[in-house]
Amino acid sequence: MIEAAQDGFDADAELAALRLREGDTVFALSGAGDHVLALLAASPKLVIACDPRPAQAHLLELKLAGLRALAHGEYLELLGAKASRRRRGLYQRVRWLLSAEADAFWMPRLATIDAGLLAQGRRERALAGFRGFVSLVQGAARVGRFLSMADPREQAETLRREWDGFVWRRFAGSVLAGAIGATDADACRRSLESAMTATPAHENAELSWLLAGRFVAARPFHLREAAFDALKLAANRVIVACDRPERVLAGLPDASVDAFALGDSWEDNEAFVRQAGRAGLAGSRLAGRTARAPAWAVDARVPDRTPVPGVVWAKSA
Repeated sequence: MIEAAQDGFDADAELAALRLREGDTVFALSGAGDHVLALLAASPKLVIACDPRPAQAHLLELKLAGLRALAHGEYLELLGAKASRRRRGLYQRVRWLLSAEADAFWMPRLATIDAGLLAQGRRERALAGFRGFVSLVQGAARVGRFLSMADPREQAETLRREWDGFVWRRFAGSVLAGAIGATDADACRRSLESAMTATPAHENAELSWLLAGRFVAARPFHLREAAFDALKLAANRVIVACDRPERVLAGLPDASVDAFALGDSWEDNEAFVRQAGRAGLAGSRLAGRTARAPAWAVDARVPDRTPVPGVVWAKSA
């Protein structure tokens, strides 16, 4: 099963932290692939993306194939960001761009593609129960109205006046904690409410998916129409490897990587630190997050880590 069909954090913040330059070589952990695709906006020379989990590596391959072969609306249909009854047919149009391993993975799973990939990851399916709770307690109209708001102060007032009833206060945290495997229900509710009021709701794609199961206004970078043509042209610059990151790094030349985009699923073990220090250019940038909380539960800062020789640990503002 796919662990995550969407990356659980704001790829824009990672891009800001990395300060990518045109022509950079980037090493990335693929995760769900969304932040890897966002890297292409900076016109890197090459992105080497890896994940030891075959399902995640094959998911990124499918997203890249969709970018290369389909029009924007068709791409949204294939991934499940737009209603469609022809996803299986769209898959047939892109499968020739997949590796034999990726095609062999997806062919027995066409029903998963039919159902809309973006909702089929283990993480996304776990959150469906929380979304049902939100719909039951708040109603679809109230949720949609909140997600269309553009003023965090108005959002805070709406949260206080319309959302913050007894059932919400009593159960929202525990339902959410159960969905994400957390133990502190109060902390989960506080983190969620902070995310609901920190930025304009209509710009927050992660919040939109969490509360409504669809993108009401904002979309992740790789799904935005304005970015689509540029991403299509750059899609051939990504190499996908299904292996441990330290093993992939071990195959790269010394001082060949300008930036490390590690998303939210990396482990800074000794072998990785050693290989990153060898493969990274002096002054290369690195950005990553802990994997224990979804995007709306952590801030935009890259956590402090043990320094890697030759690598500058980037921090966003």
